[in-house]
Amino acid sequence: NVTGTLASLSVYVGATPAGAHLRLALVTDASGGPGALVAQTGEAIAVAGWNTLPVSGGPALTPGTYWILAQTDNPGTVWRYQSGSGTTVLAWHSLAYGPFPGAAPAGWSTWANHIFDMYGTVTTAP
Repeated sequence: NVTGTLASLSVYVGATPAGAHLRLALVTDASGGPGALVAQTGEAIAVAGWNTLPVSGGPALTPGTYWILAQTDNPGTVWRYQSGSGTTVLAWHSLAYGPFPGAAPAGWSTWANHIFDMYGTVTTAP
């Protein structure tokens, strides 16, 4: 566990209509659910496969639990997920498309034993 700088966020898109957009965010953990906004990416055109978006001026992160959030402007975009993770880490909430709010809204729905294919890249000093 070391401190590092958030460089990018990634999500795997299983399928997406042409021209669909996406954006990603990193938020703190608030008692097992998404909390305060830490950083977000700009908007990008979604592509099938891995979508890695840079985090401009990435913040310093300390060891802990964070949530990665993804949003799209097209409901035909399909986020890839896996089952059998042993924990509840797949959650969703309806938000208007656009910049993420300063705090995640309450009332997230979850699906036990599933995980979205998402990750963050953190750089550390040598």
